[in-house]
Amino acid sequence: MMTVTITPVTDDGASANVTRNLTIVTDSNPHIEVASDVMLIFFGFVILIGIIGSIANGLVLRVLLSPKLRMQTSNLLITNQVAMDLYSCINLIVSYVSRLPRLRLTGTWGWFLCVFIQTDVMTFVGLTGSTASVGAITAERYFKVVYPIAHRKNFRNWMVYATIPLTWIIGVLKNIAGIWTSAVIDGICNGFSYWPTAELATGFAIFNLIWQFFLPLLLFIYSYWHILAVVRGQMKVFSGHQDNDTVAQQTAANKAQMNVITTMIGICLAFFVCWTPNQIYFLLTVIGYELDNQIYYVTVFLIFLNTNLNPFIYAVKHEAVKRGLRQMFGITANNITVAPATSATMA
Repeated sequence: MMTVTITPVTDDGASANVTRNLTIVTDSNPHIEVASDVMLIFFGFVILIGIIGSIANGLVLRVLLSPKLRMQTSNLLITNQVAMDLYSCINLIVSYVSRLPRLRLTGTWGWFLCVFIQTDVMTFVGLTGSTASVGAITAERYFKVVYPIAHRKNFRNWMVYATIPLTWIIGVLKNIAGIWTSAVIDGICNGFSYWPTAELATGFAIFNLIWQFFLPLLLFIYSYWHILAVVRGQMKVFSGHQDNDTVAQQTAANKAQMNVITTMIGICLAFFVCWTPNQIYFLLTVIGYELDNQIYYVTVFLIFLNTNLNPFIYAVKHEAVKRGLRQMFGITANNITVAPATSATMA
């Protein structure tokens, strides 16, 4: 007979959240009630994040899907990333609103509500896919800037079309374990908690830590460090060129290139700031440190907050999005020069 071990896994918000719910909502101890109040506050803030993020990502997505921008194949990866953040925000609202009544889950509907709504599985499909999409944008930028000749010869539109569904598949595969490791016990949802062995649970969590955080972080740091070095070198070469027209054209191209690069660097920095506390919390938990549950909620809140920061970064830094939002709200930009929205300006 298979031994079942209940093991909290805390590498992301989908993992340890419902294990803590089990101790919070099934005990009448006064200290547990205080913790329950903290949970309700947490739920409220997460729902607020979902609402703000849905509006912000929705506006940016509307701009990216405008007739002029949606025709540009090179812009589709950014569109996909914003769509994933919007999807995650909508799931946050659905997931945490469903937890407010503290329903006693029973039967098939209770299992479905637990596994697909209250464990954050569906939310983290979008969050994981969004990170993969930023990684794809980074890789495309890297080869376009560092190896421009090879990029022109080998890059094809079908690569973008193939990458978009791949990012969603990655999100699903990374979180699909929640279906088999979650269950309803005594009316309470326990997500990512039931594993054949504790070793398997730990191995899965460490894999997620490496795949979801360390590998993307290394990719972002290496790629953009190298990209910035190459762009600076190009600027120095053309600064000494005697042909004014060539210099002007190259300067405009470099400005457009840097606009997208600095935008994506901002997205990557937001990822680092929002995800690092949760990863540190997980590492400390794995090596045996006992940490306050309220710290955990703060780290998960930051992960969810990442979905709100991204659209504002696009609105402030990405010239095509900025111009589209101005037009949407009828704002004229006097004395502001906007780089043309060419394929070089899109990721």
